[in-house]
Amino acid sequence: MLNIFINFAIKVVIFFLVLLFSLGKLFMRYLCFILIWIITNDFSVLFRLITYLIILFTSTSLIAKEPIVRRAITAVRTNETVVIDGIINEAAWEKAGIATDFTQKMPNPGSPSTERTDVYILYNDVSIYIAAKLFDSDPHMILKEFTERDQDGNYDWFGVIFDTYEDGQNAFGFGITAAGTQNDWRMTATGDDDSWDAVWNSKVIHTEEGWFVEMEIPFSMLRFSSKEIQTWRVNFGRSLKKNGEEAYWNPVKPEIEGLVVQSGELKGMNNIRSPLRLMLTPYLISYLNENHHKAAGID
Repeated sequence: MLNIFINFAIKVVIFFLVLLFSLGKLFMRYLCFILIWIITNDFSVLFRLITYLIILFTSTSLIAKEPIVRRAITAVRTNETVVIDGIINEAAWEKAGIATDFTQKMPNPGSPSTERTDVYILYNDVSIYIAAKLFDSDPHMILKEFTERDQDGNYDWFGVIFDTYEDGQNAFGFGITAAGTQNDWRMTATGDDDSWDAVWNSKVIHTEEGWFVEMEIPFSMLRFSSKEIQTWRVNFGRSLKKNGEEAYWNPVKPEIEGLVVQSGELKGMNNIRSPLRLMLTPYLISYLNENHHKAAGID
């Protein structure tokens, strides 16, 4: 009985020594090694503990050396009318915050994007506006296959995600293909839901410089806090199918799990309110989209 108690006590002591090792300073770690060896007098146990703790310490050090870099962009409030036509010629855009210098996620993680991208953000009491200039040195290589909404295809795309509560797990995603097809989805800790369809406005045009995008996303399509001064997480991304490239404004590292958690910061939005949200049926969403396009003169 005494031997059982002694063995149990030894295991408890070793457990707390391991805990101290993982939390303590360097000299405490050396002390723990010595005490474990004295108590057990078993070099095989000591070897296993040392191996485990080296792995733990090394992993912790690597994580500490790889902090998530967060770039910041400021949204600018505007009282001017922004026409969603893809032309990006309103004077308000000249005052807007700009995101540029995208970084590849693939095929060469960490390298600058092979093409220039400039993204601008405005907002008013009702909506948030995004304009993107997606430059391309070979505009005839831009892929723009027509697909149904929220369907994968052989196309270049541009997208934005909003982590409105800065929790690194939940976000709203809005994307547009080079053919002008909308994609939207909800991102949660359990996965993405592309069955979620929001009502928003967008337009794509093609020029000799590449393709340009304008988006209007009503605040009623989003959920966010009631704080007077808002700070969200945001990221912008684009694809270049011609060379298999995927690039983001805030760097996205393949070795770090999760896209949302690697977003940058969106600042500058003040005194905005989330309007009353109504649950819309798919039929009503389709009806609203159709009439919205007719009102905007879009076939």
